[in-house]
Amino acid sequence: MDKTQYIENPCTTSPLSYWKSVNFRISDNIKAVSEVIYRPEDYENCEVIKYFRLCHRMENINKPEIPEGFYITKPTLIEFSSHIGQCYEKESVTEKELRKYKERPTYDDSLRIGLKDKKSGELVASVIAEADREIKEGYIEWIQVNRQYRKWGLGKYLLEEILYLMKGKVDFVTVSGKADDADNPEKLYTSCGFSEKVIWNIIMKNENPVQRRIKAGKYGNSNLQTGI
Repeated sequence: MDKTQYIENPCTTSPLSYWKSVNFRISDNIKAVSEVIYRPEDYENCEVIKYFRLCHRMENINKPEIPEGFYITKPTLIEFSSHIGQCYEKESVTEKELRKYKERPTYDDSLRIGLKDKKSGELVASVIAEADREIKEGYIEWIQVNRQYRKWGLGKYLLEEILYLMKGKVDFVTVSGKADDADNPEKLYTSCGFSEKVIWNIIMKNENPVQRRIKAGKYGNSNLQTGI
C-alpha cells in the first residue's frame, strides 16, 4: 500500500487503518469492495455488510467538559472486556485478546479510558483507541455506552476526550462501523467532526453464520465501535 496515498485519502484507500492493512491478512473468503466500484449483481450468492469509514483531520480540538454525575477512570482489562460484552449482542473481546493489543506498536495506554457513575460506581462508557506513530494516524478501536445511559452525551464526551488526548500525537484519526446499524453510530462521529465518508462492502462467501460474524467483527462492531 502506498503510504502517501493512504495519508491523503485514508477512507478511500483502505477499509482498515494503515497499520492493520499492512499487518493483517484478510481471509480469502472475505473481500472488501468500495461503493464506488461495487456492483450487487456480482455478489448475489454472498453475504454483504456495509461499513462506513470516516476521518477526522484533528482541527478545532478542545478539552471537553465531563458530564455531571460521572468521573473518568482507567478500566482494567477485565472491566473493558465485561463492559464491551454488556453493550453488544453479537460482539465481544476477551481479556486475553485485549492484552495482546499491548504487543502492537500502535498501543498507547493513555488512549484507554472510561466513565463511571458517581452514585453506583458502575462503568457506563468506555473507549479504546490506538496511535500509529509511523504515519501519525489514530484510530478508534472500541467505543461503547451502556444502553440505559445512551442519549446522555457520554459517547460524545468520550470521543471528544480521546481526540483531545491524541492531539499532538497524530495528524488524523479514522473510524469505521456498520452503515445500517439501528443505533446510527455514524451520527456520533460526524457530530464530533469526522467526515470524508466512504462506504465499503464487506463480502463474505461460503461460510457459516458464526464464521461470518467473527470475521466481520474485524471491520467494526454493530454500535459505536470500529475494527479490530
